[in-house]
Amino acid sequence: MEIILGLLIIAIGAFCQSSCYVPINRIKEWSWESYWIVQGVFAWLVFPFLGALLAVPADNSLFEIYANNPADTLWTMFFGALWGVGGTDVWFVYALFRRSSWAVYRFGYLCRIGNDIDSGIYW
Repeated sequence: MEIILGLLIIAIGAFCQSSCYVPINRIKEWSWESYWIVQGVFAWLVFPFLGALLAVPADNSLFEIYANNPADTLWTMFFGALWGVGGTDVWFVYALFRRSSWAVYRFGYLCRIGNDIDSGIYW
């Protein structure tokens, strides 16, 4: 049953990820900055918060969980901020290097560092 639930969560996430392109015909006149900020607010702030609220068991509060685990909460926020900076950094690489082969090496190196950090923290 846990495998089925996990696959269902992955399917819902894949659907949500692919549906970000649905309104593309209605916003063709927008500047990319406007689209980016609207998409960013919803994808990085609103929907993750709603997902966290839905994932909390019925007898708990999300804020109680944060208050009871302050170190874990801060580490999670820290690595989430690093993920956001890394995602923004991808756009700088594309803008500066025009999708050069250097970006491939850089991304591989950053993935390796992230993997090592995760291994060190969780194992």
